[in-house]
Amino acid sequence: EFYTLKSKKTAQTMGSTSVINKVNENVSITFNSHDHICLYSCLNIRPSSKNNIRDPFQTDTRYCFYDEPHNDYLFNDDWADFLIDNINNGSLNQEEWRNAYKNNLQIEIDGLYK
Repeated sequence: EFYTLKSKKTAQTMGSTSVINKVNENVSITFNSHDHICLYSCLNIRPSSKNNIRDPFQTDTRYCFYDEPHNDYLFNDDWADFLIDNINNGSLNQEEWRNAYKNNLQIEIDGLYK
């Protein structure tokens, strides 16, 4: 489910670099910017050239918001925690998400769509 929302910034938001750093501090794999792009694209968290979302405001607002003044996206702690939990429990596999991204496929994961 997607929500259209104008820019909403909270104290718990972070850019992609901070998400990547937090994930790397808490998982045993090396998680990089390409991995982050793969996951937010294949999980339909925000618009990407690899999914069918074109409106920059059409994000999954549980995890991500479009920051219109900066023309960028902000993620929250829940997104980083979701990634950490699902990488650590094996629900997200690096080889699988990279392959899904390469082949323009979506990933379905329990707990994402509530």
